[in-house]
Amino acid sequence: MLKWKYSSKQAEEEQGMDPLKELKLLWEERNRNASFPGDLIIWELSTVSLNVTEQEWDNETSTDILYLDLFSQQQVLLLLSLLISLLGLLGNGFVFWFLCFQIKQKKFMVYFLNLALADLIFLFSLFVLLLYILVVTPGIKLSLKALENHTWPFIIVLVFTYLNGLFLLTAISVERCLSVQFPIWYHCRRPKHQSAIVCFLLWGLSCLMTMLDYSFCHLEDTLKGSLECRAVNITLATLSFGVVLPVMVSSNLIFIIKIWRRPQQHSPQKIYVVIVATVLTFLVFVVPGQLWNLLVYLNIVTSDIQSVINFFSWNTLCCTINSTANPFIYFLAGRKRKPVTKGFITEAFQRVFREETETPKRDVTLASNIEESIV
Repeated sequence: MLKWKYSSKQAEEEQGMDPLKELKLLWEERNRNASFPGDLIIWELSTVSLNVTEQEWDNETSTDILYLDLFSQQQVLLLLSLLISLLGLLGNGFVFWFLCFQIKQKKFMVYFLNLALADLIFLFSLFVLLLYILVVTPGIKLSLKALENHTWPFIIVLVFTYLNGLFLLTAISVERCLSVQFPIWYHCRRPKHQSAIVCFLLWGLSCLMTMLDYSFCHLEDTLKGSLECRAVNITLATLSFGVVLPVMVSSNLIFIIKIWRRPQQHSPQKIYVVIVATVLTFLVFVVPGQLWNLLVYLNIVTSDIQSVINFFSWNTLCCTINSTANPFIYFLAGRKRKPVTKGFITEAFQRVFREETETPKRDVTLASNIEESIV
């Protein structure tokens, strides 16, 4: 692993050097000496400026000499993320309450219930973490190692719920695609508790991947570029970009094309609009940041320190918007253009999720009519 060593002469020459300029020189030298993907570190808290002292950089002390120093731009973005997360907590809390107590549970709505729960937990953990960074850390000189020690439970929960949200969106897309492609099977042959079983397995898979990430990819392991950490990162990247994302996108394309070819009198159901809008929101706000993260990690894209410093704050804002958007998508898909009345939010949600219970039967009727016309 690459080590930073400073001679006394170098230390004298660098006295009085601007910390940001010094950091840029360190970053450029680190990029030049990166011999494999693990050598190029993606700083997990890249909103910070990494102020390196004149101490020797070694494996034992490296994480203790990187300090948190937020810039004003990052503070504004994180504060905005904090406020949006509050809105998301209210919205997803309402969705969770509505699906639990205000409408009869049906097989497909189990996915939306679990998705709302995942977003709710994600936003709560993010809110606490951002509150800690914005309120506690500015008053103290806190190393990244100390910050990790103080906030690791919330980081684990964020990774866990992010992965679960990704898997749930894929499951929603695949199942709705199957309901459009094979409506008779979906209505008549589909296992009764399939949605609950799939959700349980996806929570378990998310837990397993999070445990692997936490066990082998501490900040110090990442800085060392350990073989185990690289293996976990490659596994997660392969699962996300090589399996889950293609399945999600292709499933949505299939049922969009299928619905587009339907007779004109069978207009797209609101639940289809909700699914497509939710997936598009994820693709727009989350995927670009994760893709950039992966490209930098693999040293395919060379990034300067300022880009890395800005990355986390923008990525945090985008992830917050993604988890907050779903309740508003449900409302906009179900609302009607008429004067606002008492309970109009609940009525909008009922139009979306009540319609879902009728969609399979309509699909079966349509499929039966097509089969009869062919015969």
